[in-house]
Amino acid sequence: MSSTQQIRLYNLLLKKGFAAEEAEAFVAEVLTRDEAKEVLATKHDLVELERMMTRSTFVAIGIILTGIAVLLQLFVG
Repeated sequence: MSSTQQIRLYNLLLKKGFAAEEAEAFVAEVLTRDEAKEVLATKHDLVELERMMTRSTFVAIGIILTGIAVLLQLFVG
């Protein structure tokens, strides 16, 4: 966010009844476009994370089931 945009936002907040300290604190917390790109997840990021977690879950279930099968063979059969 450019300094001009920050000033406009600050003035708008003052017009809407915010105290000067609140408006200043709010403007200071607004992310710039570059900051947002660095810290916010996109829909694509979330879909990829879901795919990775799903694959990991299936791998973990497979390992657990294999372990159970081995234990059953050792102790039961």
